[in-house]
Amino acid sequence: MTWFKVDDKFWSSPERLGASFAAIGVWATAGSYCADQLTDGVVSKNAQKMLRIRPKIARELVEIGLWHEHDNGDFSFKNWSKFNPSKAEVETRRERLREAGRAGGRRSGQSRREEVNEPNSEPIAKHDASPRLSIVPSTNEASPVEHPTRPVPTTSDEVVREPRKKRATALPDGWMPGWTVIDAMRAECPTVDLEAEHRKFADYWLSKGERRADWTAAWRNWIRRAAETRRSATTDRPVMPNGHRLTPAEMKFAQAEALKSNPNPEILRAAGLPVPPSANPQGALSNSGSSSAITA
Repeated sequence: MTWFKVDDKFWSSPERLGASFAAIGVWATAGSYCADQLTDGVVSKNAQKMLRIRPKIARELVEIGLWHEHDNGDFSFKNWSKFNPSKAEVETRRERLREAGRAGGRRSGQSRREEVNEPNSEPIAKHDASPRLSIVPSTNEASPVEHPTRPVPTTSDEVVREPRKKRATALPDGWMPGWTVIDAMRAECPTVDLEAEHRKFADYWLSKGERRADWTAAWRNWIRRAAETRRSATTDRPVMPNGHRLTPAEMKFAQAEALKSNPNPEILRAAGLPVPPSANPQGALSNSGSSSAITA
């Protein structure tokens, strides 16, 4: 089998840019025909009829410099022998391949005969009936050398293959992070109950049924968010004059006091809430009284 070669810069060549798509289609089809029929790039009048090449398209290929026109009505590819093997080269290569196959068959038959004639001797390694052909040019005419006509793809050194992304999976039953990760998060978030948060983490994601590519990273983020929530809940609560930090229940008590028509201003101040002008100063309690009223 032979191949019609197309340069990888053909797409940007002046000839291609100046040709119609119909002309490029004819050029590629005729090239395949010439390579198969070993015409050395000649498109005869009979081939033009068989391939249904219109004279207008053929002359367009001549005008843009891809074909030559001959006096007998034939056309031929420009620089055919520069990119494609000639008929003589293809036939010579095929004959070498046939001869190599015949030689390999003879060696294989001789090896089998020797094994039959010497049954008590050590087994002789069988020769491969198919010849091993080198694709490296050689000056030794005795050894068959194949010069492939198929274009060999090349990979640019500048191409960087991206690593394959990790496949996302559902959280496995009984999943646990590694002990190294647990120790690291215990040191990073000492106020978080890791065991309790892990149960919440597992129940949440098992109920959701969603997939993640890295469950260890998801678990670390869960613990960090728990630490941030705990930290913000602690810092947002006001501190009483006696150093007591209000609990969420005490904050609700103070917020309910603020909704009264005549709230206790000391309770509002202790909770850090604004005191309305209508608050009755006579109902004000001392600092100790406000603290005991909220914490009661």
